[in-house]
Amino acid sequence: MEDTDTTKSRSGLSLDNIAEYIRRAGLVAYVEQTGGGVATIYASREADPATGFPKSSWSELDGMDMHDLAIGPGWFNGPDWSDGRVSLAECYVGPDGDPFPLKPWEAGPDDTESSIAAEAIAQLRGPATPERLAFEFVNVLRHWLTIDDIVAIRKLNKAEPSPDVCHSHDVCDANAAMVQALVNLGALADTRQMPTDTELWNAAWNIATTRYLTEDETWNR
Repeated sequence: MEDTDTTKSRSGLSLDNIAEYIRRAGLVAYVEQTGGGVATIYASREADPATGFPKSSWSELDGMDMHDLAIGPGWFNGPDWSDGRVSLAECYVGPDGDPFPLKPWEAGPDDTESSIAAEAIAQLRGPATPERLAFEFVNVLRHWLTIDDIVAIRKLNKAEPSPDVCHSHDVCDANAAMVQALVNLGALADTRQMPTDTELWNAAWNIATTRYLTEDETWNR
């Protein structure tokens, strides 16, 4: 792989290089043409056994199968959808599809191909800091619940007087969602394993409730 890590010209950063960094970390990532000449990296923790491409799974919020993560939007410099590029002025890393109520990570002027890939790897594989775990917990809920469910949870949490109550429990087994998030980030081997880090669990829950699952004026539906 040609290292263009410090390239920040009008030609943009190489999506192919970013995808390669992600693959070197043992994850699955490919650059795809996603309509209208837009270049997007789709990445997942596992490969689809039938195709070898990033595995997708059903998202109730989006109403279709979605990949674990997307990076873009970018464009193609070469023929036949080759040489995918992305600008630091508009490079987002986050859930595939409608991110609500999450806000995708946004690249800054000093980011490079490797730092963008590092953010993608951390979102997919951890480590499970409170902030990462809160993000992934809500991402699991996005796959399990409809947009109406998410909006209802946020409204109820805004009106809830107790800081210890999250109304995600009203519509699903939210504890199971947190366990799945821990598995996704590599903090648990599988969903049969019981979490033991209560400090991490509680901190992530508080962040998820206040930052993502309570209605606010800046990010609403």
